Amino acid sequence: MREALEEAGVIGRAHHAPVGGYTYRKKMPEGYAVRSHVFVFPMLVHEILDKWEENKARARQWVLLEDAANILGGKDEARLLAEVTDGGNLQTVFSELGTNFETENRT
Repeated sequence: MREALEEAGVIGRAHHAPVGGYTYRKKMPEGYAVRSHVFVFPMLVHEILDKWEENKARARQWVLLEDAANILGGKDEARLLAEVTDGGNLQTVFSELGTNFETENRT
């Protein structure tokens, strides 16, 4: 949730479990690269900010899942999106998000 706020200016609640992950080489400002593993958590967005910490360095863009793989470009990211959208996986995630958030909001 912190990364979503800093990098995209969105506030919400993340699901307790990741839907998957991928590995990539992150280029550091000093010139070297480190191997980074990303865990992807679905998030229910409650608020979208006009200005956020990295808004001058990053552009927020809402896209359809079908288009996201082309934008991301990496084969691991595309594989993850295909797995999430394949069959009932996406519906399961949405159902769990709704169930978990309803329960949390009542307590």
